[in-house]
This record gives sequence, C-alpha cells and structure tokens, in this order.
Amino acid sequence: MMKLVNGGRLTATAARNRPVRIRPRKLCHTERSIGGSIDGVPLTGPMSDVALETVDLLLDSMSSEVGEDGMLHQFNASGESCQLAGLYVSVFFSRRKLVAASLHARAAGAAYLRDLSVSDTMRLLTDFAQRNYRLCSAGVPFGAAAPSYLPTCDAATRTRLARALRASGVFTSPELMVLFPLVTVRISEDFTSPAFFLRAPANLAQEFTVPPPELAPMQFPPLIDTRMRSEVPACWLGFRAANLASAEKRARAVLGALALTPSLSYRHMFSGRAVWGGHCIWDRRVSFGFRESLTPPLMEDIVLRADDHACLTVLAELIASDLGPARRRLAALQYYYRAWSLGAAERFPLLCMALEALFGDANRATAAVLEGVDHAIGPLDRKRLTLLMKIRGSVIHGGAPDVYESSKYGQYFRRYGDDPIRDMGLVVAACLRQVIFAGALVEHEEPHQEIIAQAKAMGRMPTARVREAVFERQTTDDD
Repeated sequence: MMKLVNGGRLTATAARNRPVRIRPRKLCHTERSIGGSIDGVPLTGPMSDVALETVDLLLDSMSSEVGEDGMLHQFNASGESCQLAGLYVSVFFSRRKLVAASLHARAAGAAYLRDLSVSDTMRLLTDFAQRNYRLCSAGVPFGAAAPSYLPTCDAATRTRLARALRASGVFTSPELMVLFPLVTVRISEDFTSPAFFLRAPANLAQEFTVPPPELAPMQFPPLIDTRMRSEVPACWLGFRAANLASAEKRARAVLGALALTPSLSYRHMFSGRAVWGGHCIWDRRVSFGFRESLTPPLMEDIVLRADDHACLTVLAELIASDLGPARRRLAALQYYYRAWSLGAAERFPLLCMALEALFGDANRATAAVLEGVDHAIGPLDRKRLTLLMKIRGSVIHGGAPDVYESSKYGQYFRRYGDDPIRDMGLVVAACLRQVIFAGALVEHEEPHQEIIAQAKAMGRMPTARVREAVFERQTTDDD
C-alpha cells in the first residue's frame, strides 16, 4: 500500500527514485518584499494584504524535512473536493518560523487573538494548514523534498489561501454565547448590551433570538434533563465572544467593576457559605462545566439596580473598544478583580498593579502614578502618597515578599496611625471610580440600614460619615 508522507514524498516500493529538490520560485514583478522581519524571519508579500503576509509566513514554516526545529504533524488530508482526501500525510512546521507567523497573526488578525497564548495561535494556524492542505501542497509533487512550501506556491494559490485565511477564525472573530452563573450577585433590573448582559434567571431566554427548546435557565447546567449535578444561580453574566478565554477576560473586568459597588466594610467580608461556578457555551453544540466561583463568598449579596446601569453602560463601551486607553482601564479592573478575594497582604501588590495599569508610564513609573492619582482625586498629601508608593516599591521590586516585612509598613503606621493596605485600597477604588466611570459608579449603601439607624440614635455609631484621612490635603513633618 502506498502512503503519502512529508508533504508529497511517496514511501512505497514504487517510489525508489531519489527525491528531487525543488528550485525556489522567484517572485513575480507584482510581488515585492515588505521588508523587516519577526524573530529573524523576513516578511514577504504585498504591503497592504496582512492575510497574504501571514500565509507566506505559514507556508515558509511548512516543510517535508525536519530541519533544525521541525515539529511533526500527521493527519489525513481532507477538505471539499480535495484530490488527496483519505491519504495520510506528514508535515514539519519550523517552530521558529511558526512563532513568527503567529506573532504576525496576533498583531494583524482578529482582536480576540490577543486574549490567547502564542501556542493557541500557532494551533489555529496549523489547523488552517491542515484544512487547506491541498492548496498549501499544490506545488509539491510526489517524490519531491521541499525545505519550504513557500517557494513552491504560485501567486494565485497564495491569494486563494489568503482569502480563506481572512474568512477563518484567524481574521474573523466567531461569535459564541458564553454564560457564567453567579451566586453572590442578584439582579433587581436586568442589564443588556451588545458587549455583555446581566440577567435574572427567569429572563435569560430573552438573549436568544429563538430560545433553544432545551434551555432551562433556572438551573446550572441550563439544560433540560442533564442527568447530573445541578445548582441554582442567582443571575447570569453573559457575553457574545469569540471563545471562552475572551469571555473570561471580559468577565474579570465586569466583576472588577462590581467589586467596587459594595461598601468598604462589606467588600472583603466573606462568609463560610458554599459558592460554586461554571460556564456554558452555546454554539451549534452546547458545552458546559463546573469550576470555582467567579466571586468570593460575600457576606451580603451584591444587588444590581437600575441606578447601576450608567456604570455598566460605560463598561460595555470599554469592552467594545480596541483603543489602548480602553484596554488599560479594563486591565486595571482585572487587577482589582484578582485582588478582591485575597487576604490583605496578598491583595496589596495587585492593588498596586491596578494603579500601574491606570496611570503607569514605563519611563517614569512612580512619578506617573503620583501625578495620575493627584489629577484624578487630589491633590492629596504628597508625602503620605509617596510613602505608600515606597511600600509598593518594596513589595513589587523584591525588597519585601510580604508587605508586613517592609520597614516602611511600620513607618507608615507610626506616622499616620492608619493601615497602609487599607489606605491603598481606598485610593485605588477612588481612582477607578473617577477615571473609568467619572462618578457613574456609586458605592452601595451598607445593608441593614434600620439597625444602623437604631445604633446611631442610641449613640453607638457616629451620625456623620468621616472622610478618610488619606484623602485629606495636609502637611506632615518627617519623623
């Protein structure tokens, strides 16, 4: 039996002739080098067609020889009207060249690729090459050795490949419905937008043009007769995203914003109640799975009302934008989300990173943060804020793996009598509210207002809310 391997080399008794090495094809006058390189691999192709550039890089990574860094891929050639259908082929992908193709695709392709690892993008490209193997190998005859597929592929074939790549998931974002059940967030008034939605379980079907007959929104998994463990969600957070990774990244930003809504007393007050999490992806098929809860076990649920829609609208606009400032603000919210469920010491460095994402400048990191904070919520006591930044420097730059070990931690307490971790949390939250939401995100009242009112009437609590000292402009003498 005859088997086709190594991109067109026959391994059978009938193929005893020595393989013929293919002479590289010269570029025609309509094809010119764009110049430059990625990781030492030159980019070739028309300057205006990034899909064709990516195709050239992908073809150049493909070979019938292992070379210095070839990664073997073996598969059955397939595809519509594929003359090679059913034949078993082997192709080597140069790791170095495939990385270059992946980096180019991430920079020029669909925006969601930036949410994926380079390895995931490499997999997308190799999958594309397998699906379109007939075109990729069109210039590699039987019995021939091709150090690179690029010189064997004529301009018309490369153009067809570029057209197919533009229509693929590399350049066109697919749209899936990704749902996350939340346990500690309840919805008084649904919020929906093209970017994301927060729905009470009873209203989830409204997000579907035609609600699936198997949809069971009052439980997770949201499917009728799953015959497995089921739980009851308090609400649904949903996205129309390219894949689960993109939806997860957006979910962290949304939940980072929701973490700013509880009062300071309740934001990090957690109970021992059991919480759970999961995800469900609706496409041509439905997939789901349980996971850790996306929110910590809050003592009191977050309740979203119509008053919160203003900040959620701002958040939806940020998610829909590809501009740099929007991405930096979403990154700051993601850092804040990651800090939400941690203890005070572990929370501190992530709070610092949220400030860096919001105001940071690689050339003047601390100065840029100080100026950004002053411009957003100041002017504040510069000496006090500078000492906070010095504690941040000790932790971030390796001087103190635990904030409590920093000598400046005790110095801050001696000088101001306040906890620097708490003060950093106050500053970061105030900056996020002002810079990202321009005051549209309002902190919720503490729960149990009747009990608080009774305590104030009995003189057990102050009647007025005292402004936090870290927000006061004052002059402090050095120790």
